[in-house]
Amino acid sequence: MVVHLFGGVWSASCANYGLQRTAKDDSDAFYPEVVKSVEKNFYVDDYLKSAETPEKAIKSVDQLRNLLARGVST
Repeated sequence: MVVHLFGGVWSASCANYGLQRTAKDDSDAFYPEVVKSVEKNFYVDDYLKSAETPEKAIKSVDQLRNLLARGVST
């Protein structure tokens, strides 16, 4: 098996594990606050965080996207 079924009782924990593991594995290449966002601001696979300005929100999401893209396997 190379994929998980959508909607399984284990899906939330698998998604969370993947996010946490990616952040841990690549933590040395990103700012600590980006890694901390993965650890503290996800609910299953939803990112829940506010920012002071739209510019800061965009920068945060861009950095987060770059970090999480490293966890995608081919």
